[in-house]
Amino acid sequence: MNNDIMEQINRQMTYDFNSILRQAEEALMEALGSYARLSSSQIQGIMSDQSFIQTYINKHCLDIFSLGWMIGNMEKRNAPQQTVEKMGQDFRDSQKELERDLMRRFDNKKVVDVFYDLGLSFFNNGHRAGGEF
Repeated sequence: MNNDIMEQINRQMTYDFNSILRQAEEALMEALGSYARLSSSQIQGIMSDQSFIQTYINKHCLDIFSLGWMIGNMEKRNAPQQTVEKMGQDFRDSQKELERDLMRRFDNKKVVDVFYDLGLSFFNNGHRAGGEF
C-alpha cells in the first residue's frame, strides 16, 4: 500500500477508535456493578488503578480494535481467506492470553468476563468500522 492510503487508514482507524473510547470506562464501571455485582468501593478500587485501566484500554483494546478493523476491511476487499483466518487466530490467541492475565489479576470470573467482553466489543466495533471503510 502506498503512504497516502496507509495515512488515510490510520486516520480513519484513530477516529473510529476514539468514537467508542469515550464510553468505554463508563460501560466498564456499569458492567462491574450490574454484572459482576461489585460494590461502589470495589469498583473504585479497580478504576483507581489508572495505570492498569489506561494500559488495558489504550493498549489491549486498541490492539483488538485494530485487528478487528483490519479483518473487517480485508473481508470487504475479499482478501485471501488464509490471511483473514490467520488474523482471526491471532485474535483468539490474544483473547486467551488476556483472560489468563485478568484471572491472575482479579481471581473473579465475573470481573474477568466484564473486561473480556469490553475487549470483544472493541473488536466487534472495529470489525464493523473496517468493513465500512
